[in-house]
Amino acid sequence: MLDITPIMEAVITLFAAILGVIVIPFIKSKIDAFWIGIAVDAAEQIYQGSKRGEEKKAYVLEWLKKNNITVNQKRLDAMLEAIVGKLNKELKGEADKEGKDGDDDDASGC
Repeated sequence: MLDITPIMEAVITLFAAILGVIVIPFIKSKIDAFWIGIAVDAAEQIYQGSKRGEEKKAYVLEWLKKNNITVNQKRLDAMLEAIVGKLNKELKGEADKEGKDGDDDDASGC
């Protein structure tokens, strides 16, 4: 009879290695990005106005530190830039939409 125990042990070991090296870090990065997004949204609400980027970034860093979320500094900077860029695009899109709605109302004479 063929004993497949060593083969199964090897498959389980390989699966555990893949899980530990690829899947868990991927999930952690997605969770970190989610929490960084929450912190950025909070900073945007607290520190409204332009030219307050340093205050916002300090708030985000302090919030992450307080919540025991550690991220590589270069990666954090890239994530912050991406999130802020996305927020700016969303805000610009809303402003464009509001402007178009206002123009339509003016043109109709209402």
